Amino acid sequence: MKKKELLLVLPHIGAARDLWFSGLHTSLSAFFSLKVLTTLPANGDFCQSLESQGIPVRQFTPTHQQGFRGRVFGYLNVLVKWFSTRAVTLRGKSHTLITEAKGEKEKQPVRFFVLNLLYHLFFRHAVFYKLLEKAWKAARDMKPETQWLEEMNPDVVVFFDIFAPQHQHLIAASENFRAQRVGVVRSWDNLTCKGGMVFRFDYYLVWNEMMRQELLSYYSGISDSQIVKVGGLVFDYHEVLRQNPKREQFRYREAAAGRKIVTLMLNYPDLSPDYMHHVNILTDAMEAGNLAEDICLIVRIQPGPRNKGQKEKLQEKGALIIVDEGKENLIHATLDEWEEDLAHFCRVSQFSDIVVNYPSTTSIDCAVYDVPTVTIGFNEDPQIAYHLSNERIVHRTHYQWLSKCEGNKIAATAETLIEGVNAYLQNPGEDSEGRKRILSVLIEDSVGESAKRYTDFFVQAFATETSEKIKHPQI
Repeated sequence: MKKKELLLVLPHIGAARDLWFSGLHTSLSAFFSLKVLTTLPANGDFCQSLESQGIPVRQFTPTHQQGFRGRVFGYLNVLVKWFSTRAVTLRGKSHTLITEAKGEKEKQPVRFFVLNLLYHLFFRHAVFYKLLEKAWKAARDMKPETQWLEEMNPDVVVFFDIFAPQHQHLIAASENFRAQRVGVVRSWDNLTCKGGMVFRFDYYLVWNEMMRQELLSYYSGISDSQIVKVGGLVFDYHEVLRQNPKREQFRYREAAAGRKIVTLMLNYPDLSPDYMHHVNILTDAMEAGNLAEDICLIVRIQPGPRNKGQKEKLQEKGALIIVDEGKENLIHATLDEWEEDLAHFCRVSQFSDIVVNYPSTTSIDCAVYDVPTVTIGFNEDPQIAYHLSNERIVHRTHYQWLSKCEGNKIAATAETLIEGVNAYLQNPGEDSEGRKRILSVLIEDSVGESAKRYTDFFVQAFATETSEKIKHPQI
């Protein structure tokens, strides 16, 4: 019997890396005929490698790069994201002013009231999205994209990041096409921090129960049977390293000279402009002898052009090791360079004794290896507005789920940051059960299993000739 055809739409390099390093394309190929649409260059290693495996690849231009009407189309998507990330309410909550912000209520009450009002009017009511959908379709001629779909003629179209602005025109065009549509909610914060969905899908793939509840709560017309929990595909690569736990291979272990390694994972300067305050807190504690034991401090810089100036500032500090490995632009990199970039981050997570991080998925990455994390939930610079602060991220709806797992320590002050580091220096196993809960609650214990769960779903839902042989865990 002829295999059904799956069209995989990869709007950016993150989705492409998820697919490749989880091996999902390989497992799906056993049951389906695959085709790929991507923004990545045709002569790149990723596209060439897929072609060599018999998977046809076609490029598309991101929405916002397609002339004036395309830019209008793209900017409407950016507007959704901008408001939803800066509104000072937690999605799904009814309060209209944040009282936790230090002084913000007194300093800018009108501004925050207006932001909240706009947020509730625009992003909590379906009428806005109906208007936005019409505006998007009016701004774009969908004939080229519809023609693409007709030429490729897939049975199922899979969008690997439904909130990504690059392929919104393809999502819109697919509404009038016969194929069934699957939307991947790629990360845990998407449903609460990236606005609302304008378009609908036949199935939604999410990480966990939290995201399933959010979909049912925020959107009418979506049934429970349409939502499938598949874990986090991005975490599957950890299983490769977890099965090879050789600490001596970590290149910074020798420099530590027997001391425990504490790694500070920096954010980009535009997201955490007062990062040097946090570096100074740690180095000052080292110099003053305020840590429970002597440590080797590693500071990892996020690779990419947005980290401009960070290394130069850090070089003025002598009591740390600066790690700035990784390519600035992976778009034209080889698959080996992709893997080395990913493996480097994983190795830092795996072989550090303690990781100090900003609110992010890093706490989940470290939980895979049972490495304790102390999260910086404060800013030293009083000029940083609350809605752009680390404190704001800690208060966000998705992050509250991580906090409830009690698997990391969230520092609200410089003092509690050092207290958290000291607690883990003295007892590395503290909060170990909480780290297990992080993996259970947030990614449904899917490390190394997510690609299999994706494949089980697709086989059960679409590969009719074998569907009776595989029991899908959620539907």
